Amino acid sequence: MHGLHVLLSSVRAEMQSWTQRPPMFWLLFGAPLIVFALLWTLFGTGDMRNLPVALCDLDRSITSHRLARWIEGCPSMSVTHMVNTPENGERLLREGRVYAFILIPKNFERDVLRKRPAHFTAWLDGQNMAAAGLLKRDISDVGAAFWKRQDSEMRGNSGIPRESALIQSSTVTLDLRPIGNPTTNYRFFLLPGLLPAIIQLASGIASACSLENLLNPLRANRVWPGRENGAPGTAAILGSQLALTLWYAALGAGLSALLFLNGDLLLHGGFIRLLPAWLLMAAASVALGHLLYAIRPSLTDGLSLISVYSSPAFAFAGLTFPLQAMPFLGRYWAMSLPITHYLDFQVHAGQLGATFFSQFPALAAMALLTLVFGGLGLALTVRRGTLLAAKLRAIRQEGATA
Repeated sequence: MHGLHVLLSSVRAEMQSWTQRPPMFWLLFGAPLIVFALLWTLFGTGDMRNLPVALCDLDRSITSHRLARWIEGCPSMSVTHMVNTPENGERLLREGRVYAFILIPKNFERDVLRKRPAHFTAWLDGQNMAAAGLLKRDISDVGAAFWKRQDSEMRGNSGIPRESALIQSSTVTLDLRPIGNPTTNYRFFLLPGLLPAIIQLASGIASACSLENLLNPLRANRVWPGRENGAPGTAAILGSQLALTLWYAALGAGLSALLFLNGDLLLHGGFIRLLPAWLLMAAASVALGHLLYAIRPSLTDGLSLISVYSSPAFAFAGLTFPLQAMPFLGRYWAMSLPITHYLDFQVHAGQLGATFFSQFPALAAMALLTLVFGGLGLALTVRRGTLLAAKLRAIRQEGATA
């Protein structure tokens, strides 16, 4: 009972100390909320529209003008530059002034009317993968729809009824039906994915700052439960970390609920199933920060290590690049990050509608990370606290002897 009392007292003391430490208050409230609000505003509707493209029409025919109007009418594109030569269009693309350059070649109308292989060419900025992927899809769709319309009109002009002309002009098509994010909206993809990345980084840094404050035996103006001869005991350390876990779990769940209510997080099966995932996500993130701080000799080094290890979390989480395609080191790094397992649970059990128990391994992985990181960090922290307290006693004894 004494240990439980110390644990709960440590949780209360940790929370009470937050208002007395401006940096801690910033990590708990300011930074996560401001960054989240900035991302929410930055991504806007989540649709990329009116991306500037350059167009060169060498055919200058009625058919090529019609294709140009179709391109201009595509919501994702805006023809901002009409160029006379392919060289000028390629130059604009290389200079970063447009995301794509589209060339309609000579004899385009002649080939279309004669039903010969007709094509127009698009150069894309391959370095910008998001814009290039969207433009590639939309330009391909414009080309397919344009040809179907032209072919059906030509068949209709030859006397074939309109309905029959449409059927005869149809070709084999692919019916794509995305689930989880049916509109392929970048807002639905980025905001729910970046939120746990923010929580993981902030909670790891807050864990290190809390431990640094707890381990400092020179803070005589503070009465911290569980100090044993100037060194914090196990219950005191766990209490400080438990307070952070509960706070960041509540913060992450609250912001996820905001996304859910606003329609930016599409879930199948309800929001409640995310609550245990957020609790384990926060616990594993705090434990990771605890371990990384504990293996470094100073707060500055510990914070640097936490930032380096956790900053690329979103890139390694398996959403932007598949885990199965990563080399061994990349997969190891990804599997050691709590965000990887949380997003695995959120995407499959939440957004795609898989059963809760089918994604239990993701919850078990976060629990395992919490036990491993937390256990190792606790052992190192207790040892460091004991050494610091012994050093302080030695200094005091030398002072008393002198």
